[in-house]
Amino acid sequence: MCKTMPQNILSTSRIDELRKSLIRGDQKLIKRYEKNSLSLKDEDLLVNPEITPLNNKSLIVPKRNNNYDFENAKILYEKYQNLNLTQATDHRLWAYLAHIEYGSYMQKRYPISRQSKDKKAEYILEHWFLNGISPSKITRHGIALLWWGANTTHDESREDPYELTREFFSMLDYTRTITAGTQGRYKEFAHAVLEFVIENKDIFSNKKELKVRYLMRKLNEVGGFNLITALDKTELKELCLTYKNKLKSLS
Repeated sequence: MCKTMPQNILSTSRIDELRKSLIRGDQKLIKRYEKNSLSLKDEDLLVNPEITPLNNKSLIVPKRNNNYDFENAKILYEKYQNLNLTQATDHRLWAYLAHIEYGSYMQKRYPISRQSKDKKAEYILEHWFLNGISPSKITRHGIALLWWGANTTHDESREDPYELTREFFSMLDYTRTITAGTQGRYKEFAHAVLEFVIENKDIFSNKKELKVRYLMRKLNEVGGFNLITALDKTELKELCLTYKNKLKSLS
């Protein structure tokens, strides 16, 4: 295995400079993002000696209709499996990975050219920068979502530790609702919902998106007046079961 070096991160000053230019609508800068040709100086890069990647694997660049979200989440999580939660919310790390290390991936996974001219800067700010550590912000960042999605769903107790991760990245509705919802990054909640769907394939064999949205809406309603994070996985799955008949009727 190739020897890895301590992790580079992007300096806060450079991040602030880029963000301000994008907010101003700097068209030359936007073009550089489109072409993945952003120029950086030595002083723009810092090193965090407390983070050392476990391998040198690259992400799979999307092609045709396959984004390889699950595969890339697994690659990224195994590369940075030793991150603690403080390190995993460092916006400088995610900015570096999106801008530099995985720039080619970002260019293909989040093509700026498909956005209208007045939306391009906002699109870049949303996917290349982690502006805050709320679950909803994390789900929009092109690289942070992969790591946090895997971190939330990885389960060593299962025969396949990535079974829930595979289900999670199988549908956009999961990333929009499980990670970004009232429950945030509460692992018990994510595991309960994903296990419920996997264990009830007959119910979710058709109109899966509609049914998952319904289930998440009802669970979020419960989360609005109960402390849902006080429930364990068994209790959460029992709560899911109360909607089983209604889910069947949506067929």
